[in-house]
Amino acid sequence: MRRYSKQFIWLILTVAVMSMAIFLAACGKGTETSSAQKEVARGNGQSASEQSQEPSWKGKVFSAYTSAAGTTTYIGMAAMADLVRNKAGLDIAVTPSSGSGEAQNMVASGQGDFGYTTDFDIGRSYLGEEPYGAENKGNSRYVLRTHSSMVHILARADSGIKTFADLKGKRVMAKSPGSPIWDMEWQAIMDAYGMTENDMVLLPRLTPGEEADALKTGRIDAFGMHGNVPTPTFQELAMTLPIVEVEISGEDRIARIKELAPWVQEGVLPGGIYKGIDNDVPSLWIYAAVGSNKNVPEDVVYTFTKTVWDNIDELKRVHAVFKDFSIKKTLAQRVAPFHQGAIKYYREAGQWTDEMEQFNRDMLQRMGQDR
Repeated sequence: MRRYSKQFIWLILTVAVMSMAIFLAACGKGTETSSAQKEVARGNGQSASEQSQEPSWKGKVFSAYTSAAGTTTYIGMAAMADLVRNKAGLDIAVTPSSGSGEAQNMVASGQGDFGYTTDFDIGRSYLGEEPYGAENKGNSRYVLRTHSSMVHILARADSGIKTFADLKGKRVMAKSPGSPIWDMEWQAIMDAYGMTENDMVLLPRLTPGEEADALKTGRIDAFGMHGNVPTPTFQELAMTLPIVEVEISGEDRIARIKELAPWVQEGVLPGGIYKGIDNDVPSLWIYAAVGSNKNVPEDVVYTFTKTVWDNIDELKRVHAVFKDFSIKKTLAQRVAPFHQGAIKYYREAGQWTDEMEQFNRDMLQRMGQDR
């Protein structure tokens, strides 16, 4: 029988002990990692198995309706749909319609999931107020506020018009039966100034170019319409004719206007936008918005909302329509309750306040709803 030296035996024992120690340490590390992963999962309110599951909407296609192809709302929604598809795998098909009214009706009726319309459309549809019927009231939810348009009222500089009150007795092209939102805003402004249609010569609106021509030729003294800032047609007009932006101001007047038209926000036309208008002019703004049907799954709206806001800088580089996007402006809306999926994101972002919670609850209670 072969004999081994004591030194050799001690060497073998030492190697065996070290190998066992390394093995046990590795096992312990694996256990710690597993425990840490479980702790993270618990912190997210999910089990480890839940975290590995695919979203409930995987493989489904959701719909979004906008105004006509080529419009700001269509371009903006298409860009957001591309973003959430590429970043989150959420598939949204964008469909143009005849206008924001039709788009909102598609959403409220449940035929569409999302709609890029306006504060006016979402709010009036939710309440079942004109021009929307009562059959789909309570079905719309707010998701995020988007780009803004200004209530432009432009007048000839030689007309003596500076404020809305100065429109008395003037020829004003501002009547638009085909645009309920504009006519309701105009009526609200006149009411706030203690005026009626009989106080001016109120004429039907035309296209921006035709209105600019009417102002240049002296057939009218002023005209009004919604428009982005800047509006190219108005920039061209200001290059050939001295014009003024008609001021709408006064704390009590603004409060009255917002009471009658709650989708309107006060703001200013920054000086220097149009030639000859060098100082800021107080006026009114309206906002476009993305809304959804109340029955769209919470995780779908949450994913959409989170992906858009988490990548808003990327969207701003894609198109100018996104330059006005901000969570602060979104949470200033007071026209309709937010979708639960959107609320989840705003809570996570630390932006959801007790005031917003109360507003949302009050709006839901008006329709006898709780979420």
